Amino acid sequence: MMLKHAVIASIAIATAGCASLPEGDPEMDAALKQFEPRPEVASVYIYCDAWMGTVFTNVAIDGEPLGQLSTYTYLHTELPPGKHSVTVLANNADTVEFEAQEGALHYIWQEKKSGWPLPAIKLHLMSEAAGQMGVGRTDYRVPSHRAEGQSGLKAAAVAGISAAIVFPLVLLYADLSRLLAARKTSSREIVDMFLARIAAIDGRLHAYIDVYDDEARALAKAADLERDAGVVRGPLHGLPIALKDLLHFAPHPTTAGSKSWLGRKSDSIASVVARLIAAGMIPLGKTHMVEFAFGGWGRNEP
Repeated sequence: MMLKHAVIASIAIATAGCASLPEGDPEMDAALKQFEPRPEVASVYIYCDAWMGTVFTNVAIDGEPLGQLSTYTYLHTELPPGKHSVTVLANNADTVEFEAQEGALHYIWQEKKSGWPLPAIKLHLMSEAAGQMGVGRTDYRVPSHRAEGQSGLKAAAVAGISAAIVFPLVLLYADLSRLLAARKTSSREIVDMFLARIAAIDGRLHAYIDVYDDEARALAKAADLERDAGVVRGPLHGLPIALKDLLHFAPHPTTAGSKSWLGRKSDSIASVVARLIAAGMIPLGKTHMVEFAFGGWGRNEP
């Protein structure tokens, strides 16, 4: 049960606007940024100090998955002395090899380069001064050790419950769908976990402009009753989703990210929203967006 909760909670914020990686422990972040070497091992920092939008890069060391990087994030691990390689996979793949020294700190910068349809990346070994400056501009993310073919739940078990991390959402949603089908969880439990996670951190992130707590819980209850009666609309039935503020969902407000449209309520439901609801999905709320979608990025201002 705790494992299931950890995985559900870890992906709740991934539906809050654009996908994001869950934050590491702030105390661990502060400790790692003291850049104190440890005897007998080499400390390795892999960081991205650029805006990557919703792009995640998969990081592996010596061919073994370590975790994911995104906008202004870093990973940290410790390695035995000797030759090692770091590989990052995005729109392209890049690898850097280095000789890890006992008691040394190594810094690897993931540079974002132009590319289509996604940014390309290039890895660089950095000096101590440049590396510490780059890591200082980023936030710690908990490494995960996901073996090929593992489900999100099993991967979280490998990483440890406290280190449950976001993996591709389609995999986790498949896990949750299977849990629902096996009657090992309920839509109400899943939705409650999502809403609790949003309540815990959205005051800082401002990812949502509106959260439909009561409505989402009512829809989750209805989904569970349908499933109890043998009615299953499909694999998405009973799973939550966040709606971008560009989509009409009567009678809720749709501002399209513009303060000039504050309080403007929809009088219709967008076709895509209607189809999601017909498939049994449960809207959690509306998420921030760039004003009238004129631009590639913006800020989630309260």
